Amino acid sequence: MDTRPPHDIVPEPEIPKNTRHHYVRLTDDEEKQLSGMSPDERAVWIDENIPSNERLARYLEAEGVTQLVKRARDGEFSDFNSPHVMPQHKLVDLLKKLCRPDIAKLVIDGVFDATMRESDEWAKAELAKGGEVADVLHGLIKKAP
Repeated sequence: MDTRPPHDIVPEPEIPKNTRHHYVRLTDDEEKQLSGMSPDERAVWIDENIPSNERLARYLEAEGVTQLVKRARDGEFSDFNSPHVMPQHKLVDLLKKLCRPDIAKLVIDGVFDATMRESDEWAKAELAKGGEVADVLHGLIKKAP
């Protein structure tokens, strides 16, 4: 007996995080530099050299969503530097209004999320600044195993 739910309520599969690098638009120079690298090496290079806001901006540009490119490049939808409380929700709403649910789905699936490196850089900068965010981060660090 088939125990799967009916077709209309089966959720779409999520895009695995390790495939997000397939959505990065590389320049010719970057392609040259990455030629001969394994997929894992390429993924590490991309994470270390192309910030998430730039990856998003390049993708939007390639897809013709030019009205959001500058905003993405400037970090408006960034996990850490956005003026919005929930930047990715804002971006998803904008993409849906622009009739681009395909790109909204990629955002929802985390394809353009910040990397661990970007997270670490943000945390270090916040700790150096001091203040309320630094206090919270210090508390988290003390609780970590």
